[in-house]
Amino acid sequence: DEGKDLYLDLKGEENTYGDAACELREKLLKKMAGKGDKDAADHRARVLLGLGLCGFKQGEYAISQKRLDSCVSEMNIPNDDVLMQNPQIAHIGLIRQAAGFMAKYEITQATTALRRCREVVDRNHKKILK
Repeated sequence: DEGKDLYLDLKGEENTYGDAACELREKLLKKMAGKGDKDAADHRARVLLGLGLCGFKQGEYAISQKRLDSCVSEMNIPNDDVLMQNPQIAHIGLIRQAAGFMAKYEITQATTALRRCREVVDRNHKKILK
């Protein structure tokens, strides 16, 4: 299956958010569209998160925010409060906020959201390592 090959190619990429990896994510998302398997939404959310981070890294903040919005939508999270209260996924909401602020050139607020994102991720890593 071509989708599995794309997924394996993506996992083999050295630069996780480089141009080649981002192109692979785009192709993979097209292959995943409309699939109704029980895990399909989780996989689409993961690919959309990667595309959102690719867009953020490339400076395409509006596209990044759109992809991250789609990611949250695929996760079936009822509202932003639920997203921000769950420490395992709060970083997605924070990076989405940062992308929105960057798209509006609100650099100070974007920086604050990114700092909060880093703190959430660091806290999660510390919990895992304990």
